[in-house]
Amino acid sequence: DTPVHFLPAWMAPDDPLALRPEDKEEIMIVSPDPSPHKERILANVRARFPQLSLVEVKRMRFTDFIDLANRARWSITFGEGVDDYLLQPAMRGGVSFAVFNEAFFTPEWQSLRTVYSDYGVMERNLIRDMEDMLETEKYRAASSAADEIARKTWSRQKTKEALRDFYRGNFTFP
Repeated sequence: DTPVHFLPAWMAPDDPLALRPEDKEEIMIVSPDPSPHKERILANVRARFPQLSLVEVKRMRFTDFIDLANRARWSITFGEGVDDYLLQPAMRGGVSFAVFNEAFFTPEWQSLRTVYSDYGVMERNLIRDMEDMLETEKYRAASSAADEIARKTWSRQKTKEALRDFYRGNFTFP
């Protein structure tokens, strides 16, 4: 009989502004999460895109990460999926890749081209998808699709509204 309330965390220091694809830098953010597939997948990325700087997020201040997310063209998470390695770049005009995890994703994320069903599918399709998204309109479509889903749940305004509801006793699941 205990009420439960969904409080979407908003951690960005400001509302993200999506940069145009042509303003992005040749950077891929890499989550620090361990995965038995990580090195093989990243080796494929390095082989096909040697000009791409792969930046694993370690020992980095959050503000530096946000700056990186603003500039990075790509991001890949090997963690739970719906994390800041996916969300921050996608909400800033980048393209983020992940593997679907039903414990952390809501079902609509499965429809995204950049969210794979498993790591084998990611390994087989990632390079081809990145090559295809070198075309600006396809890049924009992938980025916009993830951004649209993310903004249904996360924003500064949604966090304020959820806090207001919580303090008024209007819980998500009474």
